[in-house]
Amino acid sequence: MTTQKIPAISGLHWIKKGLEIFRKNPTVFIKFSLIINIFTILSLKLLTIGIILKIILTPLFCFIGIVCGQSIANNDINYIKQTINVYSIKKGIKIGLLYMGICLTITILSTITLSKEINNFIGEIKSIGLNQESINNFANYLIIPIMTTTISILIFGVLLIFSTSIAVLYKNNLLKSMILSSILVWSNKKAFLVYILLWSSIYILIEILTIFTYQTFLNKLDYFIVSFTAQIIKDSFFYSSLYPVYLDVIRK
Repeated sequence: MTTQKIPAISGLHWIKKGLEIFRKNPTVFIKFSLIINIFTILSLKLLTIGIILKIILTPLFCFIGIVCGQSIANNDINYIKQTINVYSIKKGIKIGLLYMGICLTITILSTITLSKEINNFIGEIKSIGLNQESINNFANYLIIPIMTTTISILIFGVLLIFSTSIAVLYKNNLLKSMILSSILVWSNKKAFLVYILLWSSIYILIEILTIFTYQTFLNKLDYFIVSFTAQIIKDSFFYSSLYPVYLDVIRK
């Protein structure tokens, strides 16, 4: 495996190539995105546990997207069945657990910096009781760990995008795979920045159009159907673009 340094404009090319792959066999990506979104809806019923599960499975989802793209690009649909098995799923989940562990560690460290404020808050409750002002003050302190957690989830989610693929396809251990993935992404950070910004813009634009349509024409049930369908299409396009990213950044 060798790494490639690529220009920033590649971020746009990845999306265009992903759409070409999607057009070759949209059914595969739509089915995959449908499963993910149904899982997301069900897991959110579990509140915090559901969110944690979604984070843990993110590296595995990215790996499956890459495998689906590769199988369609090479006209070898059996490659999906051969590659996505118990071994690769276990690898993906283990990397997801490590990913979650990193984010939790960062959260704990950011919370430790607020230990003085937390102790003051507890002392205030003991002395004068709980009131709205103290609750508001404490909520302001929590903004820092919440923002730190969110940013760490996003950053490491991108850095580890290839980790499961490297672990499974190149038979590397988990830690080495995570480090290699991070190096690959960081060394091509300009292209990834363009890629992320473009996808963020597409997601936001579709969301705005969906909300506008609901406010203008739809009832709540219609809005759910349109929103759910739009989410599946967005995710299908995104996962179809992962293989061009992988192909450009990693070479055997």
